[in-house]
Amino acid sequence: MRAVTLILAMPVAPLACNRGALRTEEAGKASASAPEPAVGPQPLSRGAWNAAPPRAAAKPMVVPRRITVHHTGRLSSKVAGAAAASEILGIQRHHQDRARWTDIAYHFLIDRAGRLWEGRPLSSQGAHAGSDAANRGNIGVCLLGNFEVQRPTPEQTEALRRLLRQLEDLYRIDPESVFAHREVRAAYGLGFTECPGRHLQSLVDEVRRADARVPRGSADRVVADLRHPLELRQVGGLPRSR
Repeated sequence: MRAVTLILAMPVAPLACNRGALRTEEAGKASASAPEPAVGPQPLSRGAWNAAPPRAAAKPMVVPRRITVHHTGRLSSKVAGAAAASEILGIQRHHQDRARWTDIAYHFLIDRAGRLWEGRPLSSQGAHAGSDAANRGNIGVCLLGNFEVQRPTPEQTEALRRLLRQLEDLYRIDPESVFAHREVRAAYGLGFTECPGRHLQSLVDEVRRADARVPRGSADRVVADLRHPLELRQVGGLPRSR
């Protein structure tokens, strides 16, 4: 693919990351004085789950051309923001301490209440798909839960639909380039995984079909310049790169 100058965008509009929401303590428990994070279209920032800094510089993200949907594979029934924040922090610790990755693998996470959480910055290539080649230009979205056993909540379903549509519109990603993790691993010969579980797989199939029937339109976007990944500004009608 020819080189292009990439302006990465936080894919929700019109609000920037919610930095005043919940912050967890080092032990992974919520501070008693912290407000409950609101459910809404804006992603809760890394600070909301007390993310540790990346341990090394990750590869820069190229222009996103596909999206991969995952589940955590862990049964989840709690909807409180504190529980979600603690779980996401635990995922980051596992990825950094045991997998030896620079940061949490996914770019976005969606909890059982439908909250959207910022994971690895979109300026950095993820570590979620199974290999360097599979991760290149690939946005990772993970839903909390084990969807081989349980079903996504209506709130998770709506949040996933909204996020995928926004990413597709922003980066001109064809709906057919939205994959379940098992599909990506199979395509790259990386071996079988149940991820994202049969119930989430069926939702990905359904969203692909539905989005393929909807014409793309322009929308306001919250854009992060690569030089200042967390300095967000709202723009409208931004030409989209491919």
